[in-house]
Amino acid sequence: MSDFQTFLTEFESKKFPPVEKWNPTHVRKFDVLIDRNGAWHHEGTEFKRQKLVELLATVLVRDKQDYCLLSPHEKLIIEVEDVPFVITDFEIDGQKQQQQIIVTTSAGLKGVLDVNHTLEIRQPSFTDVEVGYVEIRNGLFARFSRSAWYRLVEQCEICVIDGIEKYGLWSGGHFHVLETV
Repeated sequence: MSDFQTFLTEFESKKFPPVEKWNPTHVRKFDVLIDRNGAWHHEGTEFKRQKLVELLATVLVRDKQDYCLLSPHEKLIIEVEDVPFVITDFEIDGQKQQQQIIVTTSAGLKGVLDVNHTLEIRQPSFTDVEVGYVEIRNGLFARFSRSAWYRLVEQCEICVIDGIEKYGLWSGGHFHVLETV
């Protein structure tokens, strides 16, 4: 079986390729842009095949300041306007301190808010509104879409932590703070 066939088989079973083991010697810039809405473009044309975006997302890595697509033989440096992924949906399993918030990105990746993947509040350069970001894996972050963010905020509650009232929500055994009340 070829490396590519193995890669496709792993992708279909939702296993990620072992990019941490790859050390390609050929490095070049590649005309791929992930825009601030999470849409992927090649030479100015938006990718229309969602499966291709999902496939490429499995080999996307952050190398110092660069975002790269890796193969065992090649590292392709691409451009990312904000962060590579946008959270388009989430689901909540459980209640209160036992609940898990499972996020889904536009690239088909899933993640859970927990102590290792905490909610970070940032203000993107392209808007004056603060929004939540979450590390999905290995230094790759996702930003909540406007609609997913507003839905998440509706789930928030006030909790007293170390004698201070904080507004946020529980997930993965951790209280994710949006702001101090």
